[in-house]
This record gives sequence, structure tokens and C-alpha cells, in this order.
Amino acid sequence: MADQVKTRITDDDLLALGKHVKTWVRNGELIILSPNKAEHGTHNAILIWFLSTFVRVRDLGRVFTEMTAFNLEVDSEGGIKDSVAPDISFVSYKQLPRDASLDLIPRLAPELVVENMSPNDSMPDTLDKVNYYLDHGVLFVWLLNSRRREIRAFTNSNRKGVVLAIKDELKGEGILEGFAVPVRAIFEEDNELQVETLRRLMSR
Repeated sequence: MADQVKTRITDDDLLALGKHVKTWVRNGELIILSPNKAEHGTHNAILIWFLSTFVRVRDLGRVFTEMTAFNLEVDSEGGIKDSVAPDISFVSYKQLPRDASLDLIPRLAPELVVENMSPNDSMPDTLDKVNYYLDHGVLFVWLLNSRRREIRAFTNSNRKGVVLAIKDELKGEGILEGFAVPVRAIFEEDNELQVETLRRLMSR
């Protein structure tokens, strides 16, 4: 994580940083995040592939990548007090209708966010981020740990999370009920398993 710059942040300020810069705003502080290694990106891409397929087939909403920011809270002057850019996020059409403009930073909390731990991320800091999401209206948080080949799923009612090992399945809840993907299919280069998982997600 790079230097933090204290300033009043607007949507235009955030967008002016450019499409190749991932940022958060927390209590009015601009936080510029460092890039990740290839392992991080490929696991995110596989989960996006699965999640997008499930969502599109059922016409539930939209899946967003890590460069998409969400404005969670404004300050007293209308600037951004808190914004996030999760690795992966899902927003239903109920929150952001299909005919709504996407030429903006949405002022809402996604129903689901996914974060993939980087090697230098500490667990206490990461769990603080999870609680931050849940405190700001996110319903479900999935935390990927590529080094351990496991996923931890959190909700407001279970902030300790459920740990899913390589032999387990990652399952959706609420609006994502019915989503089920083997953890192995996310973390391992098993093309046959991934294609079979995709086929199941495409069936209603």
C-alpha cells in the first residue's frame, strides 16, 4: 500500500486518477493500492467467470471487476468519505436497475464483495476490511486466500466466517442462492472440472 494523502475527495477527483489506478477512500483519506501478482489475478478471473455465468443466466444483476469503485458514504460537504474498490462485486438489478446509467461511481453497497488476500496482507487488517464492508451494508463477503487454497465466507450474522477448504464448495445465499462452485475449481488448473462447473452454473 502506498502513501496516504489527506484531502477532500469528489467523484471527479477519484476518476481523474485514471483507469489503471485502484483506490479506496477511508474517512476522507485517499489510499492508492499496489498491483498484485499473476496468481491473484487468475483466481479472481476464474471466480468472475463462474459468478458472471450464474448471474447472467438468471438475469440477477451485474458483476464488477476490481477497478469499479463504490461510494459508501459522503462527508458533510458532499465529498467522498468512504469508497471501496473490491476485487469482485455483485450488485442486483433491484439496487442498480438495468436501465440505470453506469457513467458514475454508484452510491451503494454491493450485495456481495470478494477480496483476495495478497501475500503481504495480515489477517487482522484483512478481517478489519471484512467488518468494514459488513458495517457499510454489504450482505456477503468472500475472502480468498490463494496461499492456503481456502475461502472464508462472512455475513453480518457470522462475522467469524465459515472456512472452506479445497475439498469444499463455495455456495451463495440470498439472491445468489443456488450458486455452488468447488473451491478446487477456483484454485487449481483443472480444465475439466472448471468446464463441468460452468455447465452446471448455466443450467437453471
